Amino acid sequence: MSYDDTEKLLGEAPLPGNPVYPSLVVLAGTAKGQSFRLDQVETIVGRADDAHIVFPDRGISRHHAKFTRSPDGNVVLTDLGSTNGTFVAEKKVDSILLQGGERIRLGAAVRLKFDFRDANEEQLLEAATRDELTGVFNRNYFKERLRVEWARATRHRTPLSLVFIDADHFKSINDTHGHLAGDAVLRELAARMIELSREEDLVVRYGGEEFIMLLPETDHVGAARLAERVRQVVAESPFAAPSPTGPVELAVTVSLGVAWLIDGLAE
Repeated sequence: MSYDDTEKLLGEAPLPGNPVYPSLVVLAGTAKGQSFRLDQVETIVGRADDAHIVFPDRGISRHHAKFTRSPDGNVVLTDLGSTNGTFVAEKKVDSILLQGGERIRLGAAVRLKFDFRDANEEQLLEAATRDELTGVFNRNYFKERLRVEWARATRHRTPLSLVFIDADHFKSINDTHGHLAGDAVLRELAARMIELSREEDLVVRYGGEEFIMLLPETDHVGAARLAERVRQVVAESPFAAPSPTGPVELAVTVSLGVAWLIDGLAE
């Protein structure tokens, strides 16, 4: 199932007889692509660690906004005196009753979609877009996004780049410390790449120990600079991982490559 197919499905009404719940899907921001179920009476969104949903974006206040769920199932969005505001359909709001289907912006960077979904829709969204182990986007979603970004870049003659990341000697990690250690390394590697990515970038687990970063509006110089930064961030501190003999700290390195599209021509 492609991402476009999934988005179409999520825009349709839930299946009759299935229980529905209010939820948020992150369209832009550090948690892009993630979904959150609003299953508490109050759900606070903000930058602080004690928020129920945390967005570590600079433009988000510590306690930015809250979603209040009433016994009858209605959901009210309330701004909590944030510095950069809460917007629904690009109109600044203090408090608003949500109907479903609204696009919400918190500050300048975080964009959300609110809707009422059932469990089937949630599972389809996750399966269509996410790698189960690392939480980054999967190969199928990458292929769909690459098609879209490639068409946009060639149409508008804007740069588009890819960074390829491959964990070195990964088989040795699995053989020496076990597959749980290998899984821990992959999760941490993905997390470090996410920290270095922009809102519009895509971090993908392509398969095994291979990752790709899709970089719209980025030329080969910017992509090479990011690749070097990834190399440094991976190498500068060890990766904590479990092993049959107890916790270990592993020195991990990566091999990287860059490909790019400039003026509609691939390099």
